[in-house]
Amino acid sequence: MDRYYNDILVDKILSIMKRKDITKTALAKRIGMKEQTLGNYLLKKRTFPYEVAMKIIMELDIDIYKLYNLTVEPLDEKFYEAYDEFRNKVDDLYNKSNH
Repeated sequence: MDRYYNDILVDKILSIMKRKDITKTALAKRIGMKEQTLGNYLLKKRTFPYEVAMKIIMELDIDIYKLYNLTVEPLDEKFYEAYDEFRNKVDDLYNKSNH
């Protein structure tokens, strides 16, 4: 995941965790990840792979389209490519989880 979009997601995750009083230990357990690994993502030492990001997005019920303002036309080619790739990953993971 691109560093810029990763950082936006991490900030949102931390905000939700604080608001809902979810510990790092609890979230790690809910998504099937080691606490230390999740901690590295939340400290922005590592960027989320799409699959991990989607597990957390789905677990915390994050509206990714709102999070990344994806209701507007992409501003440039690089953004469009990242948007298109992310959207395809989201659709693939959603389809896999519902079958």
